[in-house]
Amino acid sequence: MVTLQTTRTYSIGLVILFLSSVVTASQPRAHITSEPITQKLGEYETLVEYQQMYQQLQDSIHKVIAMNESLFHQIQFEVDLKDQQLVQKSSEIETYKKDMEAASYKRKLFMGIIAALLVLSILAGYIIWSSAMRKRNNLVHIIETKMKQLEAHVAELLSSPIVHHNGNTMSLSAIDISGASCEEELEKIRELQASTILTNEDWDVFKKKFTRVYPLFFTKIKSKGYVLTQSEERLLALEKLKLRTSEVANILGISPKSFLTSRYRLKKKLNIPKEACLVAFMEG
Repeated sequence: MVTLQTTRTYSIGLVILFLSSVVTASQPRAHITSEPITQKLGEYETLVEYQQMYQQLQDSIHKVIAMNESLFHQIQFEVDLKDQQLVQKSSEIETYKKDMEAASYKRKLFMGIIAALLVLSILAGYIIWSSAMRKRNNLVHIIETKMKQLEAHVAELLSSPIVHHNGNTMSLSAIDISGASCEEELEKIRELQASTILTNEDWDVFKKKFTRVYPLFFTKIKSKGYVLTQSEERLLALEKLKLRTSEVANILGISPKSFLTSRYRLKKKLNIPKEACLVAFMEG
């Protein structure tokens, strides 16, 4: 735009300078009173020549102006095109930045989820391990308790009298019991402790097994004049095995509270002191 204005100003200046020259040349000189015709004709031809030169110069100026205007429009078009391309590139850059930020956010979110899952897995593993260790320790304690109970039962069996088929009574300690026989008796006691008594058929099977291990238990109780119901016999038999309250309740299919209530009622029925051992009192 500045080039076009400069060219126009320059062209107008040339035109003004040319016209000034023509006017000066065409003015008559005061000291000449008469001139030859040939001289006038020469001046006219010069004026015509100057006019032609002016016209050519004016045409050249118009061509230059038109060329400059065309060049200006072309440059303006290219500038606008570059601006559009720049805006498009800027938009693409912004879109790329947003995509990168979204990808970074997703990557961080994914890593966070992975870390959280890892922490939860470790925590769950620790909880499972702790629970397993507690169960193992409880199982070890139960096994140790059972072993002590079995040892006590074996000792009781060794000191208990047994009636043989010929009616003679003798102690197990007086009999040469092999290791296999002792192990067999222990297995019977374990089987009794693992029993379930929910029906009358279950009780009949249990009572037969119990009588094989403690053949004189119920006979001795009845000989003392105690009259017991079937449920009371079940309670005494399980008390004889020296099981815990929860274990007896599981075998009978009742709650521990119900078992304690039944034992309390039996003691009250037989006038047994509350703090006394039920089986020891009835056998004593």
